[in-house]
Amino acid sequence: MVAALHKIELIKTIRGKDKATFQGFVYTLTKSSLGVQQWVCENRGTCKACMYTKGDENIKPTQINDIYSSHMHGSNPVRIEMLRGYNIVKERSINSEESARVFLSHGIERMGSSSIAQLPKLESVKRFIRIHKSKSEENCGNPTCAAEIIIAEKYKVAVKGSHFYFPTLALATSIK
Repeated sequence: MVAALHKIELIKTIRGKDKATFQGFVYTLTKSSLGVQQWVCENRGTCKACMYTKGDENIKPTQINDIYSSHMHGSNPVRIEMLRGYNIVKERSINSEESARVFLSHGIERMGSSSIAQLPKLESVKRFIRIHKSKSEENCGNPTCAAEIIIAEKYKVAVKGSHFYFPTLALATSIK
């Protein structure tokens, strides 16, 4: 675990932005220009530490230029472990159709007891998964007429392989 503290690792936030972890501290990206990124400590209200890295915006930072000022608090590797586990839960929730409890059980298996205590409430995680699943689905909103109804191909086929007949949809398409 000590070796993992000395390399930069990027973790996605709920909003899809990057957070960098380095030496047990978490940094958020504040500025990026000409291949140089400025990262500020996550506790920016009380801590003035920041880090500058070189590298393309879409690639992991490759080199640390400077770390300005020291942190006003201790490192927190438990928080980094919690962020990694929560990241696994988020990625898995978007890419599969399992329930929220299954995601959490798989994410929690890899975490220590101290990082599990820092996880958000179960209701918050379920809400997050529900929001991201509805965004990822091809959901066009409520249809206003029969012609706007879009039925996925997997729901048009019966168990034995025959296709269902939708008279209202056939009528709506023949009117046009």
